[in-house]
Amino acid sequence: IRDFLRKKLPEYMIPSYFIQLGSLPLSPNGKIDRKSLENMEIKVEFDEEYQKPYNTIQQKLVSIWRKILGTDGVG
Repeated sequence: IRDFLRKKLPEYMIPSYFIQLGSLPLSPNGKIDRKSLENMEIKVEFDEEYQKPYNTIQQKLVSIWRKILGTDGVG
C-alpha cells in the first residue's frame, strides 16, 4: 500500500501506519459505524527498534510527548 501511495501522493500525506481489520463495523442501516471505529482499542507495532534518548534534551522531549500522548511508546 505504501509503495502505491508514494507514486500518487506527497510523503507528508502517507499515513505513518495502517490498521488491518477483518471487517468494518456497520450501523443497523448498513453504513460504516464511525463511532465504533473511534472507540476501537488498537495496538500499533512499528518495524523500527526503540532507541533511548541519548541526551538530556531528548529525555525532556520524550517526557513531554509521553504526557501529551498518554503513552510510553515515545522514542
